[in-house]
Amino acid sequence: MASAAMQIMTIKESQGKFEGSEYHNFTLYCVNPVPSKGVIFGPTIEVIKIKAEDFSSALERNLKALNNPAVKSVEDLSGLMIRPFYSKFGGQGIVYSADDFILSLGETAPANGEKKK
Repeated sequence: MASAAMQIMTIKESQGKFEGSEYHNFTLYCVNPVPSKGVIFGPTIEVIKIKAEDFSSALERNLKALNNPAVKSVEDLSGLMIRPFYSKFGGQGIVYSADDFILSLGETAPANGEKKK
């Protein structure tokens, strides 16, 4: 399931062990332009968690598709628009699990829910 395009503000990487299981995730903090119920003022901040292997493969595919020399690595993603595709686990509280995404340079990411190939 795809969501509205949002602007990436911060990306955090975390890895370690939890209850005997290893994890390696990226957490994206994004500004959602669609007002959220209960927000009095300011943007709605969405938190998206994605497994490192899913993040890496989606990032590689998106960097090729963008074909922009200014966007070469994860550090260059700040300010870009992202349209996440949520995993079967969906959301847990305010954190949503994604397994894929599409990036764009500022225009709205594709709205039809189709992934770019």
